[in-house]
Amino acid sequence: MRIVWALMATALLLFSETLHPSARLEVPGIVTDIALEGNRLYVATDEGSVTLFDLDTLKLLGRLRLPETLDGAGKKIPMRIESVDVRKGRVLVTAIGKNGFRQVWLFGKGKVRSLVSPEKRMMVRWARFAGDGHVVLLTYGAEILRYSLEEGGILYRKEVSGSTPGDMSVDGEGRYAYVADEGGEVWKIDLASGERVGNLPSKHLDQIFSIAHAGGVMVTGGRDRKVVVLYRGRRYTLWSGFPVYCVGLSPDGGRGVYSDGDAQLLKLFDTATGRIEAVLEGHRSVVNRILFAGNGRLVTSEQGPAVLIWDVNSTRKERDGKDERE
Repeated sequence: MRIVWALMATALLLFSETLHPSARLEVPGIVTDIALEGNRLYVATDEGSVTLFDLDTLKLLGRLRLPETLDGAGKKIPMRIESVDVRKGRVLVTAIGKNGFRQVWLFGKGKVRSLVSPEKRMMVRWARFAGDGHVVLLTYGAEILRYSLEEGGILYRKEVSGSTPGDMSVDGEGRYAYVADEGGEVWKIDLASGERVGNLPSKHLDQIFSIAHAGGVMVTGGRDRKVVVLYRGRRYTLWSGFPVYCVGLSPDGGRGVYSDGDAQLLKLFDTATGRIEAVLEGHRSVVNRILFAGNGRLVTSEQGPAVLIWDVNSTRKERDGKDERE
């Protein structure tokens, strides 16, 4: 059955178009995460910097640099940034600090604030804004923490899963987090309490590398070469010939993107039908983040110095042909 679907998927490429990036931005170091707010793109790297671009003009607006840290031999090295998020101009950064422990910084209004220091001996993987003045932290040990910016402290600390988390997505209102783990599970977390309120049927057989959730739609990609789509009560699977390291969703949940193959291709698809709209060619290294911007643009980053910008407006036209679902 999988062979039949693979043949159908190959045939369906005849009904899609090939897109190339409209722009390529480069930064010093290897890109580890990106964030968007309006027309502003924030690019974090392993060299301890966050570079800010204007997406409309593609101009460099500035660069935020973290202080150096010390490695095990006492040598000064750049802080590798693990995650970056932005809300109302404030930038939230997680980086590897002294002795490998994590440091979480908040930048905004000309001020710098340390939320988590290496002395706390925490292994934070992601820090994301959670709404109403709070931040949510997820550790490599699968613990979720809610930090109050007003009170300057942690409100709760709870275990999410018995497996190492693979990725986390926080909804636009900051009410829920969706945590995917190496056991193939997806957990829905109520961020007000930190409690698990659901186990979503991802049906992955192995580690989930990436998760995206928007508009009542969820997409996950994993080691088992599956892309699983939960579309408003329905579930279907798209097959890749390679582990799926990265997925993304438009804000309304109507369009999805996933990495496909060792040629670093991306596939843009309609989440309602599973139909492939376009194949995106241009990345040279493994894709690690996919974000939709306004005006029909897509922003993707790779494990290298590049961020690519794509115009995906043209793929919205109607196409004939069958869908690619299982």
